[in-house]
Amino acid sequence: MKPLLVLNQSQSPAFQQLIEAAAAPAPVCFLNGQGYPTTRPGSSTQAAPTYDRRSIPRRAGSWLAYLGSALRAGHAEDAFLLAVTNPPFLPHLAWGLARSRGRRYGLLIWDIYPEHLHQIGWLTPRSPISRAFTHLNTRALEGADFVVTIGDRMAETLRRGRSLPNLHVIPNGADTEVLRPLPRAENPLRARLGIQEDQLVVMYSGNLGATHGLGGLLDAAEALRDDPRICFRVIAEGLGRAALERAVRDRHLTNIQLHDPVSWSDFPALQALADVAVVTQAPGTEHLSVPSKTYSAMAAGAALLALTAPGSDLGRLVMDHRLGLACAFDAGSEITQALRRWREEPNELAGYQQRARALAKAEYSTTRITARWRELLQPALSR
Repeated sequence: MKPLLVLNQSQSPAFQQLIEAAAAPAPVCFLNGQGYPTTRPGSSTQAAPTYDRRSIPRRAGSWLAYLGSALRAGHAEDAFLLAVTNPPFLPHLAWGLARSRGRRYGLLIWDIYPEHLHQIGWLTPRSPISRAFTHLNTRALEGADFVVTIGDRMAETLRRGRSLPNLHVIPNGADTEVLRPLPRAENPLRARLGIQEDQLVVMYSGNLGATHGLGGLLDAAEALRDDPRICFRVIAEGLGRAALERAVRDRHLTNIQLHDPVSWSDFPALQALADVAVVTQAPGTEHLSVPSKTYSAMAAGAALLALTAPGSDLGRLVMDHRLGLACAFDAGSEITQALRRWREEPNELAGYQQRARALAKAEYSTTRITARWRELLQPALSR
C-alpha cells in the first residue's frame, strides 16, 4: 500500500489516532507542530512550525512557515497526501504537487475559505485575492480523489458552481471511551478551577477567535450575577481573549472566570466539568464550519448552548435531537431564561445531557467515524 502523508498544522491526538487506524496497515506520516507520538509501528510524526494564534501577524507567519515545510515534505515523500484546511491554502499546495510531482491527494475541509475572511471583513468577495483563492479552490477540489467536509451546509456551499462527485460528509466525532461523564466529586479539576460541588457549570473551552461572539453569554452572566448556584468558566486562548477579559472586568462579572487551556491529559476531566457547554458560530459563518468541540461536549454528557443560527448544521443538531438550546449569539434574555430554568428543573437538564451522551455514542464515536474514513482511505492507498 502507498504511505499516507497528512498535512495538518494543528491537530489533536484523537484525530491522529483516527487516521492511523483508518489507514492501517499503510504507514502514516503526520507533518504537524505538536509531535504527538504515533500508535502504530511504521507511522511517524515529522516536526513542523506550530500554529501561533496570538496575533494576526503571528498567525500568518506560522502559516507561511508551515507551508514551506509542507512543500518540502510533499516533494520528498512519494505518498498519498491528505491535506487539511489548516492552513487554508494546503489544498492548493496538494493540487500543485499533483501537477508537478504526480502526487494523488484527498482533502479534508474543516473551514471554508476565503468565505470566512469575507465574513470577518478581511477580504471582499470581488477582490483579486478572493477571486484567485476561489479559482484555486475549484481546481483543488475537482482534482482530488475525494473531498471530505464535516457538515451538510458546508457541503452545499462547496458544491456551488462545482462538479464534486467525490464529496463526502463525515463529522469530526469524539472518543466516547476517553471522553465520558465523571461525577463532580471525582473530578480533579473541580477544586483547581474553584467550582463548588453544587454549582451549575456553564463552560466555553477551546480557541477564542475574534469572531466568537459571547455577548449574549456576558449578558446572561450579568443577569445571573447574584445567583451563586450558577458559575461561568472560559478556558481558552486566541485573538478574542483580551477583549473578553476587558468586558468581564468592565462589567464586574465576578461569576465569570477565565483560565488558560489545560494539557491534553486533563482534557477529559475538563469536558466532564461542564453541565452546559457553550458552542459558538459568528453570524454569517454557519455554513462555513462546524465546531469540533460540539462532539467532545456531547461525549462528556454536557447539554449544549449553541450560539448559532437555528438552521445551521449545529443548530439543527441541537434542536432536532433536543440536546439543549440553539439561539442567536446576542440573545442574552433567552440564554438567561434557559439557564435559570435548568437550574430549577434539573430533570430537564439531565434529559439533554443523557441524550447528548447517547447520540455521541450512537452516531459520533471514534469507532463509527473511523469506519467511514477507512472506506475512503483504503481504496486510495491501494491504487
